[in-house]
Amino acid sequence: MIRSRFSRFKYIGQVVLTIMLLFLVFLFVISFLRKQYPVAIFSIEGIVWILLTIVLPVVIFYQMILNYRTVIIDNANKTVSFKAFITGTITTYDFEYFDGYADTIKLTNMGKVKTLYLIKDDIVQYKIAANFYENFDELQDGFKQLKYLGFVKYTFPLSLKIAFGNPIF
Repeated sequence: MIRSRFSRFKYIGQVVLTIMLLFLVFLFVISFLRKQYPVAIFSIEGIVWILLTIVLPVVIFYQMILNYRTVIIDNANKTVSFKAFITGTITTYDFEYFDGYADTIKLTNMGKVKTLYLIKDDIVQYKIAANFYENFDELQDGFKQLKYLGFVKYTFPLSLKIAFGNPIF
């Protein structure tokens, strides 16, 4: 059984994002309950306030759901499980559920990052990026029982297809 391990910096990132999320939601709730906002809502400062207390928490929450999950590969039973950081829910799939996996290399501010995509019906179901897991190579080896669908060149149109759930092949 292969269990993903977050790097120390990703644990720190999880904690920082969680604290930011809680703080921003706290600011919004306090402002909403008091019915007094620290700035006029229909001003530039008000727009920034709304962005900070409503939009930013939604973005942070979405990123935490999308990226912070533990991957558990059980080659004996031919299953892969994903445990969400936020909710703690575990979703398990048989290897047969997926058509296969593809890989790519993304250029980020941290350099080149290997990424695996688990694919069903030509649509990316899960993304596993090397910058999140210390044992990425071990995880990649765990998926060798799945069909390898090839290398996909990472481009901006590809990222839009993935984001909107469109077929990538």
